[in-house]
Amino acid sequence: MLRCYCYSVPPKVKLSSVTQAGGRHPAVLMCSAYRFYPHGIKVSWMRNGAVVKTDVTSTEEMPNGDWYYQIHSELEYTPKSGEKISCAVDHAGLTKPIIIDWGKTKYLFFLT
Repeated sequence: MLRCYCYSVPPKVKLSSVTQAGGRHPAVLMCSAYRFYPHGIKVSWMRNGAVVKTDVTSTEEMPNGDWYYQIHSELEYTPKSGEKISCAVDHAGLTKPIIIDWGKTKYLFFLT
């Protein structure tokens, strides 16, 4: 008899500032999602609530070697006073997307 142990593990998400090597913009943020299962995740960036498509680079979903996956997305941007930059992560293991706003603290780490 074949059994299916179907489950999902929500991602752990980290948002941080990274050092840039000669890019076009003075600031780079990295949004990383770790230890999620199964693969199939959406990471997106928002500026003042609008989805940002330019100056974004992302890795492919990568296996950790322990049945879990990870993905990393970077946003290059020029900071402007009063703007709100956010990273949104959506996955089957979540009941709603995780949205992290940059600027309130320098480093955020969420466990769901």
